[in-house]
Amino acid sequence: MVRGAAIVALIVIAAGCSTASSPSTPPVTLSVSIAPSASGETSIAAGKTPAIVAPFTTAGIAHVVDAAAHAADPSTFETQVPEGSHFVYVVFALKKDTIGIVRMDMSSLGSTVLEAPLSLEYGKDNSWGHFDIEFKQGIPKGAYEATLTFAATGEKVLLTFTVS
Repeated sequence: MVRGAAIVALIVIAAGCSTASSPSTPPVTLSVSIAPSASGETSIAAGKTPAIVAPFTTAGIAHVVDAAAHAADPSTFETQVPEGSHFVYVVFALKKDTIGIVRMDMSSLGSTVLEAPLSLEYGKDNSWGHFDIEFKQGIPKGAYEATLTFAATGEKVLLTFTVS
């Protein structure tokens, strides 16, 4: 298990995007972010219910993310995070008009990295999201698993990466 001081939780919500931090066991700062749709559409037809199905359209690990982008960029996804990196981003996108809670948990060598799973509410105005994990002293070498879960259906995506 990675050890260290817990970081204070912080929640900020602004203009259709949201960011939140959560406490963790390593010297880590955690946050979650969602972004507006690339098309600029912010509503669906009146009376139409957004779909809640096995919704993931893309998911991956990155050590650099453009939070201002209007879509997830799979070209930045990697399975090997460079040694000395201080950030790991767990990036995902859901089908258009999907709403619901997405949770993320992370483990390394069978031990949890996070004190508790992180979650965010993905709204119809969002086109992608990411969980930001900052390791103040650099991410320790090892093998990691990040599990994304769409709460409404239980659908999961398992992402693996290593640091060496």
